[in-house]
Amino acid sequence: MFVDRAKETMLQHRKNTGFLDLLLERFEHAGSARNVFAGLFSNPQTVSLNMAAGNTSAVHDARRAQIDCFSGRAWLTAQGVHKDYDLRAGGRIHLDQGGKIILMAMADDTNVRVSWV
Repeated sequence: MFVDRAKETMLQHRKNTGFLDLLLERFEHAGSARNVFAGLFSNPQTVSLNMAAGNTSAVHDARRAQIDCFSGRAWLTAQGVHKDYDLRAGGRIHLDQGGKIILMAMADDTNVRVSWV
């Protein structure tokens, strides 16, 4: 009953209240409790970024990250590293330090993948 009222209230006010909304939505569409909680509290193992020239993306906690550039060209700046990287198609960089990285697409249709290994 409480779940129905909470859902009704959200629909009436058309606003998201955050974490509880996410849980309610997952319970509605999940086949099991495992699917509801999967990925809520852990970092993804891989993030794929498709960017146009001039677009930037930030990734937090890049400890033990591998960055692959599949197409285009990207400029990478990593917190705690004293140099920047120019990643071109086919390029790969391994980062051991933690911290934030900033990726900026230098060409259209830049496809970069960040993996934690």
